[in-house]
Amino acid sequence: DEARRQAQLDADAAEEALKDMRRQLADATEDVAAEHAEALAAVQAVAEDARVRERAAKLEADVEALRQELDVGARALEQAAEVEEALVAFARARRREEAAAETAEEEYRAVEAEAETEEAEAQAQGRGFILAKPGTLLHGPL
Repeated sequence: DEARRQAQLDADAAEEALKDMRRQLADATEDVAAEHAEALAAVQAVAEDARVRERAAKLEADVEALRQELDVGARALEQAAEVEEALVAFARARRREEAAAETAEEEYRAVEAEAETEEAEAQAQGRGFILAKPGTLLHGPL
């Protein structure tokens, strides 16, 4: 009886020790799982940080490329403005030339009309003259 009781007590103690070990193992497993989760989160954070840095570097490169394109566009606009100014100046000069040509033509017609009038008057009076070149009259007998 005593041996059986002792064996039962030993079995109960062993079972309690086994239960205690299982609890400790479960606690240790939970601790390891929590540490694993923390380590995984840290790794993911580092990976995310690296992706963010990589994306930031790409965005910086994109911004620089856009800045260069804007510089090229600004230079093109400046050149276009210079061309426009040159075209406006050319148009003004052409209008001045056309106006001067019209004025010269009007003056030529006026001189020609005056010469014709003088010729008609000279013929009516019986005198002759020679028209040497536009605007210059040479008087004298024919």
